[in-house]
Amino acid sequence: MMSFYPKMTSKDRESQWFSLPLIVLPSIHFSLIVLTILLSLKTAGGAVYRVFGVDPLAAVFMMADEGIALPVVGALLIFGTAWWYFIGRIGWASNRGKLSRVGSALGAILALFFSVVGFLVGRQTFNSDFNNGQLSAGAFIQYLCVAAILIGGFISAIYSIRATFRRESGSQHALLR
Repeated sequence: MMSFYPKMTSKDRESQWFSLPLIVLPSIHFSLIVLTILLSLKTAGGAVYRVFGVDPLAAVFMMADEGIALPVVGALLIFGTAWWYFIGRIGWASNRGKLSRVGSALGAILALFFSVVGFLVGRQTFNSDFNNGQLSAGAFIQYLCVAAILIGGFISAIYSIRATFRRESGSQHALLR
């Protein structure tokens, strides 16, 4: 039987998908989801708007229908967990040399775009909460989680940018890779 990874055991392939660096961003995001849902139950108007920077899909649906049910918001936020796994995976694969230069460059653009947009949105909501006196301990923890996710996105972008410009020794076709 021919395998795409002939030198790898099944345990090696599993560790590629669920190694510690790869589950950090999704774990933080999942914790953020749980915290956001709990805070939304106790907060007038909800607490979902604070995570729009790291959950663009949830932001789109919340702006379309302000009265959307909390379980639907929770389902939308779950997709954000998969999204941040993907962003982390881009950086991890780029750092390990598993992506081509073009793939790393596109991954860097994607990770950088969503991290910058997330930062700008998060900064605006933080400033609004701070200026309106709505910065509770729960909200502050939400913002810390958002910041940690965005820092991870920036790190992923940096790994991808480095991989894009990394020189390969002994290869005449390094630009084609």
